[in-house]
Amino acid sequence: ISRTSVGTIYMGMEHGDFDVCNVFKNNEGDLFVADFEHAESLALPFFDLGNIIFSTLVNVWRKSDQSQSLEDYSKQIGMTKFLLKWVRHYSKLSGTSLSLLNYLPGLAVIGQNAKQFPDSRNKSDYPMYGSDVFKQMIRWELGIK
Repeated sequence: ISRTSVGTIYMGMEHGDFDVCNVFKNNEGDLFVADFEHAESLALPFFDLGNIIFSTLVNVWRKSDQSQSLEDYSKQIGMTKFLLKWVRHYSKLSGTSLSLLNYLPGLAVIGQNAKQFPDSRNKSDYPMYGSDVFKQMIRWELGIK
């Protein structure tokens, strides 16, 4: 547990490749996660949380003409209201301060771009990897109240 001026942040296992393609449902309807090759036993929660909620948005934005910032594009397509809802819910469940989670895009993209991958993995396969997305996400504050 780390104590900061914005409250307590709980550390836990980081999946490291926590994308929708690694989430499955069993016959009873329960969700489970597979593919733990990039897992870390103790990490901050921002990378996994950011990866699961921003990756699809980033992929869609990259396929657009990119005339808008990622933040503006998210607002235009109606995604921002869902991002804010999910982040508020996470805050409520985890006790993580909303004032800190306002910086989730930047925290998540830093985590992605700082990861060390084996030579067998292409870093550019990950949606939040690369300078184009880094420049967009590092300055994006969610504005959660």
